Amino acid sequence: MIADMAMAEQRTFAAAAELAAHRSRLHVLIMDDAHVDRLVFAALCDLFDYSCECVGDRMAALDAAGACAFDLVLMGAGAAETEDKESAQALCALPRAAPIIALAPRADPEIVARYRGWGVTNVIAKPVTPARLRRAISATLALEDDGAAPERPELRSAPA
Repeated sequence: MIADMAMAEQRTFAAAAELAAHRSRLHVLIMDDAHVDRLVFAALCDLFDYSCECVGDRMAALDAAGACAFDLVLMGAGAAETEDKESAQALCALPRAAPIIALAPRADPEIVARYRGWGVTNVIAKPVTPARLRRAISATLALEDDGAAPERPELRSAPA
């Protein structure tokens, strides 16, 4: 049984790594107040051959995003929705705003709608597996490429 689980996990990692190869190397900003979550998401980015920077709060995320262009933001979400809202809106207001995936305890339709209203592109529920995160990243980037992501009017006026 344990051997079967290990084989399934290896196939999941191999499939996720293969899916990651279809897109150029991404640079990901990981914002989560939980140190362990930052380590886990950084390890997953490494698995997908993405580069990443980890920060523990909104101010550090804004500093990092202001200094460097990111392709994607993984935002830890939790009980403090006011902070999540302010973080998402602040990140979306940046001239080089990247799509945001909120990593939330739940991804009920109401929660997803609320977060999308704040500019978050995608919401997935924890715990996150490599395959689920990879699918969420692919879907998020596809939404951005298709123009189906939440509207960000400030991006239209940003210099090219």
